[in-house]
Amino acid sequence: MTAHAFFVTSVSGAIYIAGGNCGEVSRSPALLKLMVDGIRQGFSVVRVLGRPVHPFALTALFTWMPRAFAVYYWQRFFSRKLAEFIFARHACNSSVEMHMLSTDCRLLLAKSGVSAPALERLNKAIDEYATANSREVPAAG
Repeated sequence: MTAHAFFVTSVSGAIYIAGGNCGEVSRSPALLKLMVDGIRQGFSVVRVLGRPVHPFALTALFTWMPRAFAVYYWQRFFSRKLAEFIFARHACNSSVEMHMLSTDCRLLLAKSGVSAPALERLNKAIDEYATANSREVPAAG
């Protein structure tokens, strides 16, 4: 569950930076790298805290494979219409949930002591998107 929170918040943060559009994420190598780095940093937090990273496919993609491979994989995935249904619609309609998850991830990040600048930037994007799209967003911890 913990790895999933870091995964979905990193993906959602990238989608928010891209204006809610997966196609825009796919066309931005810098944004794809930021997202991949955020996920990798989040998975580092999970491992430092002694928790498992599941599922195995994501462990392999973000832990063992070269960063360039993960960027290429997600570039191809986000260029497909299916990505809009799987990720963008959910992210854009769940900004309060993503904000709460990112707050939980921040607490784990602080507890771990892991340096995570990409993750911090993605969390900031979640804060900004949630604030702009909801009146009921709690303050970030």
